[in-house]
Amino acid sequence: MKKKTFVGLLVTGCIAAVLIFVAWPRRTVPDATSDNADKSLPSRLAACPHPTPATDPSQPVTVEEAQQGNVTNAPADAPAAASARLDEATLEPLRRAFVAPRFSEDPTLPRERQTLLSNRLVVSPEKRSIPDAASGRQSPTPRGTTPFLVQFNTPVSDVTRKLLIEAGALVRGFFPNNAILAELSPAALAALQEVAQVQGAAEFLPSDKVQPFLASLIAAFPKERTVRVSIQTLAPEDAAPLAAVVRKLGGEVEAASAGT
Repeated sequence: MKKKTFVGLLVTGCIAAVLIFVAWPRRTVPDATSDNADKSLPSRLAACPHPTPATDPSQPVTVEEAQQGNVTNAPADAPAAASARLDEATLEPLRRAFVAPRFSEDPTLPRERQTLLSNRLVVSPEKRSIPDAASGRQSPTPRGTTPFLVQFNTPVSDVTRKLLIEAGALVRGFFPNNAILAELSPAALAALQEVAQVQGAAEFLPSDKVQPFLASLIAAFPKERTVRVSIQTLAPEDAAPLAAVVRKLGGEVEAASAGT
């Protein structure tokens, strides 16, 4: 059967991919430190109702049914290692049943202050505020940088991008409304204090980079289960170091490519 990539972890502007088998551990997502804590994906996933079980095979099934063996892809005497992998026969009905939490803009706030991600709503501060340092909730890149959503008080343009670059930032992409994804070193983060057009900077956290369906699998299955995923890096040169990290954590790297 032709292999398919089941799920992806998407970072805008990323161009290098690594295909891996990863055993996702159960772990507690750190509480958000902003005013958007109640809008985070883990709490929204927990509040979502589960689909109703159905006997019709064409209908969606729940995660619980798959875990109990109602949805299976291997015979009962299959090796334990093989059954540990979540393959397409298991994932496809779960994917059909999954309803992603919906996030929307806050109508009480100006649209230009809001950045809507797949897992949360980020609101720039009413009073200009820029963090002094990264949170420490993720490892820095090989360049010593941390990804941030830099929020502007003016529309994003070539001028605002140039201001970031002059401050030492590595620009990686645009997020509506009025935000740029950029890698910031400690020096670049400090330099933003002098850029009047910058209203705030919110760290782009690991949980922001995981697709909602994959996040639901992490929460639903034991850490021994594995799934084949595609990881896209911030820069082509990150592919090889990331592959080494994946292997160190017990994952299997199928291929690593530093694309252009």
